[in-house]
Amino acid sequence: MTERGTWWRGQAVSALTAWTSADSGAGDAFTYSMACGAAAYLYGWADTRTLALLTKLRGERMPNGGYGLGRSYDAFADGTDNPAGTVYTVTLAGHVGPVLLSGYKAGAVPKAEIQDIVARVAGMQKLTVLRGQAVAYSDSPLDNPPIGYTSGCVHNVNAGAAWFLHDANAAGLGVTGMQRLITDITLTEVLAYREAETQWPYIDDRTFLDADHDSYSAESMYRLAYWIGREVAYRWMNNPPPAGEAKGPIIHTRIAGMPGGVGSWSRTLSGVTLWLEMSDRWRTEQVAYRQSCTGAALAQFAYYAARAAKVAG
Repeated sequence: MTERGTWWRGQAVSALTAWTSADSGAGDAFTYSMACGAAAYLYGWADTRTLALLTKLRGERMPNGGYGLGRSYDAFADGTDNPAGTVYTVTLAGHVGPVLLSGYKAGAVPKAEIQDIVARVAGMQKLTVLRGQAVAYSDSPLDNPPIGYTSGCVHNVNAGAAWFLHDANAAGLGVTGMQRLITDITLTEVLAYREAETQWPYIDDRTFLDADHDSYSAESMYRLAYWIGREVAYRWMNNPPPAGEAKGPIIHTRIAGMPGGVGSWSRTLSGVTLWLEMSDRWRTEQVAYRQSCTGAALAQFAYYAARAAKVAG
């Protein structure tokens, strides 16, 4: 194992161990998907620790077959509460879906299980946008669009949905119209991108995303419109997160595990991604952030740190 791989693995193991010791069994789909994904990166899909967490993740599947928060939630603070059974796009495509897809590719998750997630993401309500397509924040009519918004397109959620469908298609999964949807979402997000600020708005054409969510858009667009995604990732890896954003340091954890690409490899070390190389300067920040995290944030850190360790080798 490389020095970087050893360092990131140590961070991931520390985080997952701390999270496991504190887990009361009251987690949600996001928390258990992050913990399960971290264990899979660290120990493999055949390991009993990973399979135990997969069982916990599956336990969060709602009676309607989807995944969400399992509680009522006013997603846009507009006075309308989505019911507890609401299925959220980001829970499917950004949290549960990628982990189950990884399990499917490893032979630990049946095809039908991940195919259902793919179909749900592709079949999510569509929003009215000027060009391209956008999927709704959830399957609740209250979010299509939320009160006071033109379309209600949440850009990181939209880009993440297309990235997940892209990866699912690469694994041989798909539904009718999926490639067109990926194409159209990419168009929508390219047009939403603000090149002067190197960021996306959070929703519609309003204020910008926080660092955490913007880095999710960056890694999604890295697969859909490479150079735009790369530019945003590069900016975040060159800079600290904005002051006051408690989850800001997760941007460096997330981007550290992105794959290499044209212009995204070390110029001096063969086989080392630019992102891993740039992550070295953030080690002190990352240790401090890990030590400050609890609950879902700790599981999320473990997931991205374990992914970085896997990429580092």
